[in-house]
Amino acid sequence: MLKQCYIFSSTCCLLVTLAPAKVMADNLDVTTTETTQQNQIKKEVEHNIERIDVYGRYVGLEVPEISGRFHLDKTFIENMPRGSGDINDLILLLPGVQGSEDSLSVSKAGEISAKLLSISGGQPWQTGFYMDGMNFNSRQDPSNTGSSDTSINDVYGAPQTYTVNSDIVDSIAVFDNNIPARYGYFSGGVVDVEGLNAFSSYAPSISVGYRRTQSSWGSFHLIDGFSDTGSDAAVDNTLTLSEQIPVYDIESRTLIAKQTFNQHHGLLISANHVHSTIADVSLQQFVDTERVNTNLLVKYSMRDILIDRLDWSVIYAPYQNHNLLTNVKDSEFTLDGGGVSSVLALQQDFAWGRWQSELSANYSKNSRQAPSHYYIWYQAKGVEWGRYDPTNASQDINDSNDNGVSFSKSGGYGDLDKTQLSTSLSSDISLDSIVLFNVEHDLNIGAGWVRDALERNRPQDSFRYNAPILYSASDFTAPLNCSGYADDCIGISYAIPLEQLAMQLGGSIDFSNPEHVFAYSNNVLTTPQYFQARNVYGAELINVDINQFYLYAEDNVEWGRATFRVGLRYDYDDFFKQHNLAPRLSVGIDVFNDNNSLFVMGVNRYYDAGLLTYKIRELARPYYVQYRPIQNGFLQGWTLSSDDSDYRYRYQDVTTPYNDEVMFGWKQATQQWGTFSLNYIYRWQRNQLARAGESFVADDGYRYANQDNSGKGTSERLTLSWSAQFGAHSLWANFSHTQNYRNNNDYDSEVDDVPTDELVYYEGEVITKDQLTRINTNFSRPITAKLGWTNTWSNDFVSSLTATYSGSYSSAVTSGSSVSTDILQQNCSTCAAYNLVIPFYRKVNFADRVLVDAAFHYTLNTANYGELRLSIDVNNVFNRRTYLITPGASGIETGRQIWLGVKYSYH
Repeated sequence: MLKQCYIFSSTCCLLVTLAPAKVMADNLDVTTTETTQQNQIKKEVEHNIERIDVYGRYVGLEVPEISGRFHLDKTFIENMPRGSGDINDLILLLPGVQGSEDSLSVSKAGEISAKLLSISGGQPWQTGFYMDGMNFNSRQDPSNTGSSDTSINDVYGAPQTYTVNSDIVDSIAVFDNNIPARYGYFSGGVVDVEGLNAFSSYAPSISVGYRRTQSSWGSFHLIDGFSDTGSDAAVDNTLTLSEQIPVYDIESRTLIAKQTFNQHHGLLISANHVHSTIADVSLQQFVDTERVNTNLLVKYSMRDILIDRLDWSVIYAPYQNHNLLTNVKDSEFTLDGGGVSSVLALQQDFAWGRWQSELSANYSKNSRQAPSHYYIWYQAKGVEWGRYDPTNASQDINDSNDNGVSFSKSGGYGDLDKTQLSTSLSSDISLDSIVLFNVEHDLNIGAGWVRDALERNRPQDSFRYNAPILYSASDFTAPLNCSGYADDCIGISYAIPLEQLAMQLGGSIDFSNPEHVFAYSNNVLTTPQYFQARNVYGAELINVDINQFYLYAEDNVEWGRATFRVGLRYDYDDFFKQHNLAPRLSVGIDVFNDNNSLFVMGVNRYYDAGLLTYKIRELARPYYVQYRPIQNGFLQGWTLSSDDSDYRYRYQDVTTPYNDEVMFGWKQATQQWGTFSLNYIYRWQRNQLARAGESFVADDGYRYANQDNSGKGTSERLTLSWSAQFGAHSLWANFSHTQNYRNNNDYDSEVDDVPTDELVYYEGEVITKDQLTRINTNFSRPITAKLGWTNTWSNDFVSSLTATYSGSYSSAVTSGSSVSTDILQQNCSTCAAYNLVIPFYRKVNFADRVLVDAAFHYTLNTANYGELRLSIDVNNVFNRRTYLITPGASGIETGRQIWLGVKYSYH
């Protein structure tokens, strides 16, 4: 029988066909004089020798095999248009991959962190990320990735422990269906990144690169929501500062050096540093914020000494965000992310097969340094900076007259440190082909252990004051006495003493006289107010860990025209304490026995990881509410409130969430028109974790919210893909129709049954963030289409163009403002009624859009002095709208953006 394998080059793959051998012939020369004996030997050898047929076939991005695998090689990575260099920009070009709705927003224009992506309907954190064989998924509550940088009781992270820049990458493999059994702890897709290596060439080399973009090089659309035509408004001086075009400057620097000392030893150093300065407007003042992302890869490689292959990689990838809470006074904070990891990979070939093993460690953090307490004052004398907040004048939903309520905010959410240490050991064996009952088998087996440890540390209590009370400034009989509380209480103060003012007004102040009232008002420097309630986030130190073990076996069976891959994966972790068996069954049939038409089908199961966030939620101290009454103008001490805020999670008798997948596909190769594929993928999201009904008060006095497996969902996708090459022109395209459903939490929460910081205002009512999440289903554009064209005009000049179409979409977005509501009242007879301030969201419909990106690369070669490569990347070439500003709203959208780059290489 014939056996085939695929060998990739930059633009095509080689299909190698091996025929079985009967004899071996070494150093045979059949080109000498044709004697009778030699002719006979030649005939026998030609009849019996192993024959290898090699011919090129352009296959594009999608690999023609039973796995749904896409291969992005170094040439593709270098030629495609890109922004700051995040590899997720490239992955988003593939079918079945969708990005977050806010990735193109103005607020993200200067950001350099990894973009969020969803593969086959999975959440971003359900994608498995690997770098040189090491998993670098973050288990630090990655489901909150969509939250803002300013979450009160958490630190914004990402599904990945660090952002990988494409400059340090050699190739990327992306799996979206029929995923092999060696991959686990995911239920979306898999991204497998291979870093650069020293043995890609034996000649020493060094290259340095520099890329830059500025907001002044780009274009922006100012959308006038009050225009009758809805057209773009011209920039004019009547716009407030917050509506002005964003100002940012991003610089990327790259250094790559590699040296092979001989055929046995090689060393590679690859570094990339991206720095972004973003000018923000806060309280009508320009302030500079910064983002810094670093990738440093050091890889030592050894060949054919003691062991066939050894690669030791160290990756240092910190990330910092120096930022502030917009329109909040004294709110500067720093977020620290990223981390450092190390991977030791071994490989040895034996007479019976191949053995591979990897040992890795990955340390990462999501930490914040910020002011300890957060204050929401009523805007009044002494705390007047709120008048510079354009999102102020929030509506009081309890006021039938719709009077505006303005606030002055200050402070931050306190320090919070979260660190993760992941260690893993894996071993895989690939046995040589064996024939049983005239059927060829290729058996792969493997086992591994993964340990994730997480520490969460809040070093001191942090208070969120959100119930301000204005005290009557004219009450002279019982003026406000702050009782020594200087930070959260403001007493009345005057420019001159009241006695002196009274003397100026004729001896006394007559509050029935408008002139006296006006004079008194002008004399007041600070209006008395205090906070009657606050949320307390207590100091805590939590250490948790989880151990995971897995085994898998996979048999690739060749039988006639059919290829069967029968796999089974076993997983166990000490959180869910479940023994999970995940079958992976795939079939490929060479329909016409010509290597051109492949019918594929598969039935697979993928289990999620046991996230450490579950353990953290069980052990974390819930915030609690304190109140304080006032008596005869004297502010009393803080007392524990009976408000429903002591809220804890409990995970009991829950099982591991998983996805079941069924797929059918057809992959067709043609001689003149390239390759086509048609894939249908359906997934059932089963046993997803969700809140089980209403919370309850246990004997320990805490209110508990039980979690169960009532969450469920489905993802259905039909994808048509095409790739072709016509001379110097390489083209690819894909079209996807997607329908996602996710109940997320299959219950209706009562607003009185959740913590107060879980409430939002949406569509005229107060709802929970859980309910909002169900409304705001991200990554669900029903129709997407993507097109790519790369042209090698000459040996020196290459251009690439991509176009993406995204269908219309409905979602819920924050308005940036707040509302005041009295839906919850303190159980305190001596306390005045107060209103809670909660975020305001609105429902919007995002229109469909088409965006085109382009890249141009020109190389200057010299014989003795290396080469110089000049590049221009243009995002949104035709300066089209993104339609993130919805009808009736005003704001700014990003238009055309330009990157300039230069790279010098010496070999």
